[in-house]
Order: sequence, then structure tokens, then C-alpha cells
Amino acid sequence: MRIKESIISGNELSASLEKESQYFSKTVVSIIRAGEQGSSLESNLQFLSDYLKKEHELDKKIKGALTYPAIIFSLTGIEMTAMIFFVLPLMDNLFSSFEDIPAFTVAVMDITGWIRSNIIYIIIGIIVFIVSLLRIKKTTWGKRKFDLIAIKFPVIKDLTKYRNMTSIARTLNMLLSNGIPLSEALKVTLETIDNVY
Repeated sequence: MRIKESIISGNELSASLEKESQYFSKTVVSIIRAGEQGSSLESNLQFLSDYLKKEHELDKKIKGALTYPAIIFSLTGIEMTAMIFFVLPLMDNLFSSFEDIPAFTVAVMDITGWIRSNIIYIIIGIIVFIVSLLRIKKTTWGKRKFDLIAIKFPVIKDLTKYRNMTSIARTLNMLLSNGIPLSEALKVTLETIDNVY
């Protein structure tokens, strides 16, 4: 509605979209502005549609690639919870009837017993930890640390690098193909990459 009102009041489409920067990236605005200036808005919008579709498909592939590890970690967590709260308490009674129990077994039983008796505090601690991480991530220092982890952590480093390289190549290709100068195209491309490194 605000975009419609802005266009009716005499502003260009690119200027109207730029005011809504939380919804439209600088890449989108730059392509539309180039189309307005070069009288090729229709073809630029078609090009932009194809670009956004490819970006969406790439995001879906990355999420799909991360689904399997997420399922494995979730199942492992469920199995550990079942062991701690249902299986090991039964074995605790069994082992208590033995006289000579190995030190490792005693340590495992003590640790799981401590977890069972302090589960409320552990859950609160996990929630506080996650909330703290999310707040830290919003700071400049935190963003840099998370970005560094994303390109160093064994499981996700390749996905992060390939995702960023693909995004840079596609964005530059689209901007240059639509007549945007290289210096301007590089500035816009830099702003579309999330990772500061």
C-alpha cells in the first residue's frame, strides 16, 4: 500500500522500493533502477524474477543438506534422554546390589543421577545460554565471531563458502548484465553477503 501511494505521488518504482528496505534488498532496487534508466524495466523484472527463484532454490538445497545432520543430532539427544531418565535408573538398582563396581560405571551412574536431580536447573541454564548467544550474535563483535565460526566449523564451512561464492557470482552477473557499472555492482554485491569475512 505504501509503495502504491509512493508511485501515485510521483516517485519512481526503485525509489519507492528503497523506502521499504526491510523487504527489498539493494540488489533488487539496483536492478529496477537500471531498468528504469535504460528503458528495460520489463526485461529487468523478468531477470530479477529468475534470479530470486534461483536464490530460493539454492536456500532450499542448503536447508535440505542440513536436515540430515539435524535429524541425527535430534535422535541422538532423544536416545540420551531415554537412557538417562528411563534405562539407567533401572540399572542403578541392579548395580547397587553388586559389591565390586568398576569406577567408570560408578562415574556414569553418578553423572546421570546428578542430571536427573538437577534437570530443572540444566534446562534453565540451556535457555539462558541460547538467549545469551542470540543477543551476542546481534552485536558487531558477536556477528564477526559467528561469521568466523561459519567459515571454520567442519560441518558447515564448505556450505557457507559455496553459498557465499554462488551468491557473489550470481549477483555480480545479474548487475553487470543489466548495465550497472562494476564499481557500483561490487558495492551492491558486498551488501548482499551476510558473512563479513
